[in-house]
Amino acid sequence: MNGLLRICKANIMKIKRTPLMWVHILVPVTGSGLFLSYYSFSPWDEVTKVTGFLEAVAVAFPFIIAVVTSLCAELEKSAGDYKFLLGGSDPKVFTMLTETLVLLFLGLLSVLATTCSFGAGFHLMGYEYYSQYFYLIAGVILWLSSLTTYGIHVFVSFRFSKNISVGLGMVESLIAALFLTGLGDGVWPAAPCAWGGTFIWWWQYVKSPEYILSRYQGDIQKALRREFALPCVTAITVTVVCLIGLMLWFDRWEGKSSEE
Repeated sequence: MNGLLRICKANIMKIKRTPLMWVHILVPVTGSGLFLSYYSFSPWDEVTKVTGFLEAVAVAFPFIIAVVTSLCAELEKSAGDYKFLLGGSDPKVFTMLTETLVLLFLGLLSVLATTCSFGAGFHLMGYEYYSQYFYLIAGVILWLSSLTTYGIHVFVSFRFSKNISVGLGMVESLIAALFLTGLGDGVWPAAPCAWGGTFIWWWQYVKSPEYILSRYQGDIQKALRREFALPCVTAITVTVVCLIGLMLWFDRWEGKSSEE
C-alpha cells in the first residue's frame, strides 16, 4: 500500500505543472460558465436547461478523456520513453494501476467541479427545482459511466498513438450524441461512450416525479427496475473486465507503440 501511495504521489507531482492538469481545471470552469451565461437569457424551462447541460457534458466526456489520456501517454514518452512507467515499481503493473487511478481521480474532481459549479450558479440565478445533491450525484454517475472509456483510451493511447485515441474520442462523442436522439434505443448498452447520457437521463427522471408519471404507467418502481437492471449489470461487468484486461495487457507490454 505504501508503494502505491508513493507512486501516486510521484505521478501527481509529475503532472502538476503540465497541460494535463490545466485541462482538468479549465474545462469545468469554462464549460459551466458558458452554459450559465447562455441560460441567463435562454427562454427554455428549468428542466430542459439542466437536461441540455448534463447531456452536453456526457457527449463531450469521451473526447475529453481521449485528449487527457493522449497527453498522459505523451508525457510518459517524453519523460524517458516510458522508462518510469515500465520500471517504476515491482511488479510493474503497479505503475500503470497508479497512473490510471490518478487519471480517474482527476477526472472525478473535474466532472464534480463541472456539475456542482453549474448547480451552484444555477441556484444563484433563481432556479431551485434540483438540489445541489442532484448535481453531485449527477457528476458521480457521469464519472462511473466513463470508467470503461478511460480504460479503452489508456490502452489505445499507449499501444497505438495519441492521434488514434483522439480520433476515436471524436467518433465516440458523435455516437453519444446520436444515441441521445433515440437512435440507440435497445443497443446503447453495447456502446460504453453512450452510457453517461442514458444513465444521467434516468437519474433526472428519478428526481422528477411528474416526468416519471408521464413516461410510465402502472407499477413505476417495477418498470424502472426492469429498464435499469440489465444495462447496469452489463455496464459493471464490462467495466471490471476492461480495467482488469488493461492491467493484464500492461504486464506484457514492453513500451512499444504502433508509431515506432
